[in-house]
Amino acid sequence: MTSPTALPGTLSGAPLPLSTAQRTATPPQVPEEIRRAGEEFESVFLSEMLAPMFESLSTDGLGGGGQAVTKQSKNPALAAGFLWWLNNSEESISIFLESGGFPSTTAELSSEEFLADAPEYFGGQKINEVLAAAADEVVEGWGYLPYQVYANSIFGDTVGQSYQNGTDLNEGLASWQDALEQYGNEQGFAVNK
Repeated sequence: MTSPTALPGTLSGAPLPLSTAQRTATPPQVPEEIRRAGEEFESVFLSEMLAPMFESLSTDGLGGGGQAVTKQSKNPALAAGFLWWLNNSEESISIFLESGGFPSTTAELSSEEFLADAPEYFGGQKINEVLAAAADEVVEGWGYLPYQVYANSIFGDTVGQSYQNGTDLNEGLASWQDALEQYGNEQGFAVNK
């Protein structure tokens, strides 16, 4: 059995640090259409390769948000790796929950620690018990509005004002509903109240 041969400038075959590694004077020139095809392949490849990691997560109901790696990303593999860490690492999930984030998995949603939390913001109420119970009661057939982005954009002007001013939350919700109904009708949707 032979031992590995050390490359020039290395100790025992260990790679050189990036700061001392030999670099080419100019990167090779790649035609634009080949570069774009490579980026497209890379994004599809990463999407397909990372999909099994996300399929193993157990989630129920609708809601939440999402993250994506765009085609314009300068380092899609790094960005995808960060998103995986953000959504799967116990450390990142813990940071997210400690900062007031709502769980994205049923494991965190049903954890005793999460359910027992009683933040002062909600008057010491175990609000997460209420929210977890509500998550189990999502009406069948419920879906986002076709103008959900608009609905989200005026939330702070209606319901958010109730929170901020310490006024009746029901009034803020009614105001939000009225504004959404009016907007929906103006946009040509048949709005059920």
